[in-house]
Amino acid sequence: MPICDDDPFATDVLLDPHAFYSKVREMGDVIWLSRYRAYMIGRYAPVRNALEDWQRFSSSAGVGIEDFETTGHDRSLTLEEDPPFHDASRAVFSHVLSPRSLQKLRDSWFDTADGLVQSALHIGTVDAVAALAQPLPVAVIPQALGVGGSGQECLIPYADYMFNSFGPENDLRRASSVGQEDRAAWVTAQLELNKLAESGIGGDIWAASQRGLVDPDDAHLMVRALLAAGMDTTVHGLGSLLYALASHPRQWEALRRDPALASVAFDEAIRWESPVHRFFRKTREPVRIGDVTIPANVKVLLLFASANRDARRWSEPSEPEAFDLARNPAGHVAFGMGIHQCVGQHVARLEASALLHAMVTRVRSIEMAGDVTRNLNNSVGGWASIPIQITGC
Repeated sequence: MPICDDDPFATDVLLDPHAFYSKVREMGDVIWLSRYRAYMIGRYAPVRNALEDWQRFSSSAGVGIEDFETTGHDRSLTLEEDPPFHDASRAVFSHVLSPRSLQKLRDSWFDTADGLVQSALHIGTVDAVAALAQPLPVAVIPQALGVGGSGQECLIPYADYMFNSFGPENDLRRASSVGQEDRAAWVTAQLELNKLAESGIGGDIWAASQRGLVDPDDAHLMVRALLAAGMDTTVHGLGSLLYALASHPRQWEALRRDPALASVAFDEAIRWESPVHRFFRKTREPVRIGDVTIPANVKVLLLFASANRDARRWSEPSEPEAFDLARNPAGHVAFGMGIHQCVGQHVARLEASALLHAMVTRVRSIEMAGDVTRNLNNSVGGWASIPIQITGC
């Protein structure tokens, strides 16, 4: 079995993750990650198979490096619970976050995105993260949940720490923990039943608990999960989309000619640069993949972002390193796969649709205006800064 002595959470790897993923894919289907005494999978087919096989690749020991079954750490609902405990919260999430339920938010979100694009056009050269990818989720997600008041600037660093906490106790995790206690206290205070707007998604979740569909304690955790998980991942997904379009002018022109490609553009962008780079699973029994048998009760690191650039799956109509709107990106694992597939993906899709509609309507050209800066995090990947120049129609 191939052995990898590299640290996938090291700064140099996070700065250039795709070089590391390419190396992992070439090594084999299953790799022994010696530093953490865990297994690692980076090729598309075995990653997807593991994500769909919750019985043997369990999430209930935590999707981070820590084994909650030995530490007793609290787990995240839906993300770190398997059936049958997973089922009730997943059913409520699926209802309140369905495309039909979100339709009532469409006009407001499109207006918000349009205002952000107009403001960016007035400036001309902007940081796409600070001007577009970040303020859109910060504006619409708390409002949709029914969270009001000041203090929402803490949501990005709050979510950043949550995703860093899935990794080892490294410098990134320690740095992002500074101030987290105060941020967590603010979030907890906003999510009480008497603080949430009754008409919001948070109110809908609490109403489901009052009907006995989920436990009241779980309702609080569910709203908190949406506020955290729906923030960083969406920011990075929108950032990937904007970076892809700015760095591939022919694809931007193709989108302008055919705005119906908007949904393809978003899925191809998050295939090309996945917001979630990696999560762990724990085996429940020995699992044979190729010529390697992974034993029971061990952690396995699944590299989503690596799988999404595996040439064994993504070689047509161009190499997987290309952002290509002629590609059919269906089947990517940026949102996971199986019963733990991202329950908030329709929220992200609606935000991307709003942003792309405003861009196609008002922007003639979008191009890079400087070097990008990666956002470093133990679990999610994306950009801290994307300088772009945009010109109006």
